Amino acid sequence: MSLLSRFSGALLLSAVLVCASCTVQHQAEASAGPVGPPVSKFYKEVDGSVSPDKRFAVVAGYPKPGPADWKEEHTEEGDPYFDLVSGPQAPINLLVDRKKDHVLATLPTSHDGTLQKYNHEELSVAWSKKSSHLIVMQSWRWGTPEATLYRLDSDGRVSSELDLLPIATEQFRKAITRKSPRADASKYVVKLHEPNVTDQGEVTLKGETFVPKSVDDLDLDVTLKIRFKASVGKGTQITVSELKAEELEDDPDS
Repeated sequence: MSLLSRFSGALLLSAVLVCASCTVQHQAEASAGPVGPPVSKFYKEVDGSVSPDKRFAVVAGYPKPGPADWKEEHTEEGDPYFDLVSGPQAPINLLVDRKKDHVLATLPTSHDGTLQKYNHEELSVAWSKKSSHLIVMQSWRWGTPEATLYRLDSDGRVSSELDLLPIATEQFRKAITRKSPRADASKYVVKLHEPNVTDQGEVTLKGETFVPKSVDDLDLDVTLKIRFKASVGKGTQITVSELKAEELEDDPDS
């Protein structure tokens, strides 16, 4: 299955947008991983995903417990370790405790190798300095289908999470409407870059929005730097506040 077909559905930006100052209820989608052998026996760490305190990492592998069958392993010169298969044996990503060698959460991403970046697909992992927050983001040539903020408690467990895509999408759509009130903002995709998060929950995202494969000169390209604070309130609720979106010239890496 091609990357285009795997991700195209996820790139439909028709989800209900959230207000910048709203309270987001934690969705308990992070689930415990396979029970059985230590994680290190059947998953491989993704480059650049280890936390600053070296305790946590994002790994890639198959959901089936037990030692992995690495016979399908590639050279990693540009191809992923795992077969691009669908169904229950499709590769998955997990957040793991390296010290205890067990799974903390199953992630919504499906990065299928140990390199951080392949041909048109990349997994970005950004940790706060004290390893209390992280952002996991999967992007490909035509957009970012997954971008999530996680907060870990003092025991290293995922205590809350926040989907970053609706927040970013809202800001990009507002920017498109300001530039061209008649533009159909729903046909634009969002591609995020350079996630950053502090231990205080201060989030910075850079990115761009565009119409994939467009040849229409009237279609816009908008580049933004988005900043906000994600604070934990009662229970597992995350409150988004102090949101600011700054339009950049052209380069999302500037």
